[in-house]
Amino acid sequence: MGSGHDGAAVAPLLTRRLAVPVAIFLSSRAVVLVAAHVARLIKAQPLTAVLSRWDGQHYLEIVRDGYPPTLPDGGAQSVHAFFPAFPLLVRAVVRATGLAPNTAGVVTTVTLATVAAAVIWLLARDVAGEEAATRAVLLFSFFPGSFVLGLIYSEGLFLALAAVCLLALHRRGWLVAGLAAAAAGATRPTGIVLAACCAWAAVDAIRRRRQWSALVAPALAPVGFLAWTAFLAAHTGDPTAWIRSQRRGWGQGFDFGAHTARSIGGFLADPLGDFNRAVGVVAIAVLVAGLVLLWRTRAPAVQWLYTAGIMVPALFSAVLTSTPRFVLSAFPLHVAAGRRLSGTAFAVVLALSATLLGLLAVVADTSLLFTP
Repeated sequence: MGSGHDGAAVAPLLTRRLAVPVAIFLSSRAVVLVAAHVARLIKAQPLTAVLSRWDGQHYLEIVRDGYPPTLPDGGAQSVHAFFPAFPLLVRAVVRATGLAPNTAGVVTTVTLATVAAAVIWLLARDVAGEEAATRAVLLFSFFPGSFVLGLIYSEGLFLALAAVCLLALHRRGWLVAGLAAAAAGATRPTGIVLAACCAWAAVDAIRRRRQWSALVAPALAPVGFLAWTAFLAAHTGDPTAWIRSQRRGWGQGFDFGAHTARSIGGFLADPLGDFNRAVGVVAIAVLVAGLVLLWRTRAPAVQWLYTAGIMVPALFSAVLTSTPRFVLSAFPLHVAAGRRLSGTAFAVVLALSATLLGLLAVVADTSLLFTP
């Protein structure tokens, strides 16, 4: 009788505890909302227009019209560079609620990002305890790059799926991990790294415990990415449509870090010459510090693999852009910082992050100085 009563109390207790990361993340959105209102006054635009800038316009085009069967000629930007899971989900929200697409996009992003914060808290709690988990979510929520979690961007969905996948792998929930990884693979190109995480965890489970059921995760993980690739090839008649769209419209490609090295050199020679470059280089410095903390906390190998899979493409890209978004997606760095920072050091880092969050949001919402 006693154990059954205790079991019945677990769900309400967990719900109360999850209210902490949820409240933290939503309070960080207040900073972003204030910044958006400032931007609205500066630009003399509706709030929804401010929140749907940049990639949001492309996602809204997919929500409204889907993917055209051909790529544009020349170097024009094309929606074929954007994976389908997020715009399809926004379209479903539009149909279910009757909301305008731009409103539905913001609501979807913020809701999913809130889920991500809660799951990251659970993962951090499993490895470091509740206090460190709360600090990790504070750092994640108020990280300057997190302003995109208030825009019509796919990061909210991707982070929720990635966090669920890593938590499920940690708890040996192989089916959940595989399904989350599959959905992430249809959300962002970096989602494919979760397939590698599932494979690593499965091999380890088989080697240590002969847990052959772990193979479910890596079997399911690549399905989303492969399905999207197959659809795009059939829809456009070009199996390289996504790659061509990335290269033509955004100049994306791999140069093994040459452009990143040039950007760092240019920043050192003229720190104030290019705001976009300065933000990218500072984000790299934050990444390096985070990797040091990740090493000192002896993070699990799967978290290292995930972080590397997020950051290597960003640093080896021929265009150093959106680096804060990639550091945001590499949330094991925030977990490591939450474990190692405390007291005055933590308070200073958090205050600086919150201030930069508001400033970066205003700059991105009102100018072309920074590409989010």
